[in-house]
Amino acid sequence: MLQDTSLQAFSEILPHLGARQKQVLKAIYVLGACCNQRIADYLNWPINYVCGRVKELRDKGLVVEAGRAKNRFGRAVHLWRVSEFKETFF
Repeated sequence: MLQDTSLQAFSEILPHLGARQKQVLKAIYVLGACCNQRIADYLNWPINYVCGRVKELRDKGLVVEAGRAKNRFGRAVHLWRVSEFKETFF
């Protein structure tokens, strides 16, 4: 779990992100390698709120693919993690 100092540093270092982008990035950091549905479940959001934010974070280089897995329906899904370079911000 993130410590208060890490959350404060995160908020100060990445002010250019929107509120939902920050929440998704924090969720990925806390959960580790995870798929969009796991992020949506964790945040208690609809999946469509998460997919766009993950893409935006990928485009900014803050999130990278961590592999692939099968979801509860047997479909292949991408797993995401915080970029190694960006992990130093937490």
